[in-house]
Amino acid sequence: MSASSPISHAVVSSQETLSGPFKVTAATETDIWRKPPSHDVLNAPINYTHIADTTTLSSATATFYLDSKTWTKLYDQAGIFLYFPATKAWIKAGVEITDDRHTRFLSTVVTLGDASDWSIYPCPPITRFEEIVNSERKIEVRASADKTGGLKIEVKVQGGEWLVIREITGVFAGNQELEKEGVWVGGYAARPSKEGGDLEVRFDGLKFESK
Repeated sequence: MSASSPISHAVVSSQETLSGPFKVTAATETDIWRKPPSHDVLNAPINYTHIADTTTLSSATATFYLDSKTWTKLYDQAGIFLYFPATKAWIKAGVEITDDRHTRFLSTVVTLGDASDWSIYPCPPITRFEEIVNSERKIEVRASADKTGGLKIEVKVQGGEWLVIREITGVFAGNQELEKEGVWVGGYAARPSKEGGDLEVRFDGLKFESK
């Protein structure tokens, strides 16, 4: 029997379904962000699957496309999303527009408690000519479990080198409730802006590797 979704609006899929292409469409005023004392939003569209036994998960990789023609609003974002129902903790990692100049950064947000912790890493540059020829950039985001119960977040842009953008300690270590309830992993997109209409993000799929 499959586990029931801990996020009511999220789309639940099998690992097999998520391994192929899909799209995530984010309406305006959608986000995943927790900021004390009272801001706690988790209304962005998510397409995810349940990993019941976290001890067998080596890594999960989401592949999606950043399109400069449609990513036009502050805080437009997409990437991989992990949700831990036992603690209501979550991690998201991918690409996010961080200022009004449409600067794109590789982004990780870790929320293991009452507040989100956001970190950014410069996105490898692209020439104006390359952007005119093809507005899409292929982004791969990989979350890998280590032997100490932590996670390493890596990103590859347009077939380049893997870049380590975040290491998160103690995610899985010694948490019996987490081991009991597992983790949900998938792709997400969000458009916190009140303007711009829907943001549609194309995914090639998610790849799961076991230990």
